Amino acid sequence: MATFETVGTSSKISSISILQNHNIGNYNNQPFYAKDSIILYTANQKTDTSGTDIFALNFPLKTIQQITATTQSEYSPQWQRGADILTCVRVENSMKDQLLWAYPVDRSNKGYNMIPSLKNIGYYSFIDSDLVALFLVGDPHQLVVYNFKTKKIEKLDQQIGRCIKTSESKDVWYIQKNPTTDWVLKKWDFQAKEIETVKSMPMKGEDFIFPHQNKIWLSSENKIYESKLDAYEGWKVILDGKNWGLTSITRMEKLDDNHYILIGN
Repeated sequence: MATFETVGTSSKISSISILQNHNIGNYNNQPFYAKDSIILYTANQKTDTSGTDIFALNFPLKTIQQITATTQSEYSPQWQRGADILTCVRVENSMKDQLLWAYPVDRSNKGYNMIPSLKNIGYYSFIDSDLVALFLVGDPHQLVVYNFKTKKIEKLDQQIGRCIKTSESKDVWYIQKNPTTDWVLKKWDFQAKEIETVKSMPMKGEDFIFPHQNKIWLSSENKIYESKLDAYEGWKVILDGKNWGLTSITRMEKLDDNHYILIGN
């Protein structure tokens, strides 16, 4: 867990600590802050070679609960507020099919495939209870919006990165990975139904979060960069992993204004 403080208009790292000694040296990824100090994440334990499962970490109590124990692999867990379901990308059929899966929070059954017509879902972010933004694996990868009521797909963009964020205003944020120029942060405006290029990302990072209003953090290699959501604002390093023994920093998840979960090595 990383603790930041605000100095002037910038963020500054003050401490980094291991949140939990469980499963160190093995696969731990894709943290999601659910509720009540609970972090969902995926892990592949050394004693389990069947695939990745979903775990829940209560970080104040330092306790861990295993949520799934399947012969398949689950990734990208999220808790859908108001629906009492836990969603994930479930990999089946010898790693050929990637499905958007829903488990009941009370674990009363084995869950169900939310979109049977799609078997190439890499990542996702719910816009509301009727719409979900999807990263579809392909050549090139595509960004689409799926409507659960109409069962229709709206194609938005392609050559996208793995990180998709939706805002309270239902806008969809993502990175387009241009092969010959700088990568760019883009936004699909839900109301206008238009795509806007927000700013250039010359450091070519895939994972980003919005820590504060009008601010963005981007992880690239072993650094975290900060900028404003302004096309003219440059980027500055707010965390250099080499000062903390980190060779890489990928996923980030906000707990509150000062505390963040980082996935790093």
